[in-house]
Amino acid sequence: MTIATAAGRVAGFAVGIIFAITEAAFAQEAAVALPVTMDECLLEKLQGAAAEVTVGQLRAQCLAPDEPSAAPVTPVVESPILDRRASESLLWTDRLALMPHRQNYLLPATWGDGFRRGDPGLNPHEILFQYSFKLPITVPTDTGIPSFFFAYTGQAWWQAYNGDQSRPFREYNHAPEVFFELQPEYKLPLGWTLRTAQFGFEHHSNGRSGTNSRSWNKLFAQVEADHGAHWWSRLRVWHRIGEDDKEEPDDPRGDDNPDITRYYGHFEARAGYRGDTWQWGLMARHSTASDGRGAWQIDLSHPTGFNPNVRWYLSWFDGYGESLIDYNFRVRRIGFGLMLSDWF
Repeated sequence: MTIATAAGRVAGFAVGIIFAITEAAFAQEAAVALPVTMDECLLEKLQGAAAEVTVGQLRAQCLAPDEPSAAPVTPVVESPILDRRASESLLWTDRLALMPHRQNYLLPATWGDGFRRGDPGLNPHEILFQYSFKLPITVPTDTGIPSFFFAYTGQAWWQAYNGDQSRPFREYNHAPEVFFELQPEYKLPLGWTLRTAQFGFEHHSNGRSGTNSRSWNKLFAQVEADHGAHWWSRLRVWHRIGEDDKEEPDDPRGDDNPDITRYYGHFEARAGYRGDTWQWGLMARHSTASDGRGAWQIDLSHPTGFNPNVRWYLSWFDGYGESLIDYNFRVRRIGFGLMLSDWF
């Protein structure tokens, strides 16, 4: 081996060591650098956070990257609406992520009465399920600028135990909607806080044709308020967009259900309690017409114990408008099953 060859190998070895040390230094610097995404920041904050610190408080710290040495946020009692908003904020920038909108549930054990008129062969025991999601078209902000959402809710009534009729889906309802959302944070009497206001359009249909077709369009306004860490309420009012009368009953054009607001109502009020274990909710819906009808519903849920994201769910409904095909019949139903996501 010549001196030149040995020198070249030593120089190459030295350059390799320098490169390795430099690369390790850059890796160490990157490891201590501030996270570049909200998810990474939350994971880092979560490692050193106290057990009582909420996701909303950690997100507030991540939104202030210029203050890395700021004192930890003092734990406070969050609200149901703010907790939901903080959880949803983790998905706002993920274009493939869907967020729960209304309740998502599966009720394999139900008993109902009032929906079997005209077909006595239907089974009073059905499987009910609902899935509901929303997608932000614009990223929600806290600056007072309205956020724009698309949402969809599908609800099914399945005659799964009716072998004599080949276990059909008796009814399926579609409810796509688009809406703007504001976050007013307005103090109300008795300790309540108005936190959300929505204005939008909803189409409600069962996707069928002929005399079984049911559909209507409405403009709606909705507000949400909460009280402390447990109580929440929601009020939704709507105005139906009118349609022309049908010339013939099976005419695909025209109004399928001109009297639907008399039974389905003009407003819906909800209130609930979000406890550490038990959660319950109450719904009341009614028409402003002098001969109007309505409905009410009670929900109760409890953790299953085998999955923190799944709850046992018990529901009782009594009134009109449970489904579109039976909107003008009074239906009573009790159901038991699993809830995947509640309102809050």
